[in-house]
Amino acid sequence: MGSFNSLFQVLFLFTLINSVSILAERSTYIVYMKKLVMPKAFSSHHHWYLVILDSLKTDSDKVSTSVPPKLFYTYNHAIHGFSVVLSLEELEALNKTLGCATAYHDHTLHVDTTRTTDFLSLNKAGGLWPSSNYGTDAIIGVIDSGVWPESASFRDDGIGKIPRR
Repeated sequence: MGSFNSLFQVLFLFTLINSVSILAERSTYIVYMKKLVMPKAFSSHHHWYLVILDSLKTDSDKVSTSVPPKLFYTYNHAIHGFSVVLSLEELEALNKTLGCATAYHDHTLHVDTTRTTDFLSLNKAGGLWPSSNYGTDAIIGVIDSGVWPESASFRDDGIGKIPRR
């Protein structure tokens, strides 16, 4: 009984480690697609993207994993494409697909603050915040000190006199 229990534990650990390694190699990508390349057989871009991902599933099943690509979101307005969870093999196959412009690895961005007033210690009861009418008519300026006046970009050689107003 003890050897059976040990064998079961070893098999369980092997399965767990294998599952973790399969999931660890998957990542989220934002895929830009060429809008006009969509075949006329598809009723929508979303349907086209799903068919493309289905074709990746069959290719990737032969390669390594049984976890299918997961479509998160379809972009239709500012860009045309989708966000999806893929393995590296699936990403390589997707990049070879007709209509795929490019794919970017999606990474998490962390917000510095969601409450600027708290972050800047602006108090509604008194101080700078109410005395400035809570920022009404504030002009926000940006000073870019990355260029020197001596830079070639500021040279005025060959330019005529300053015109009169």
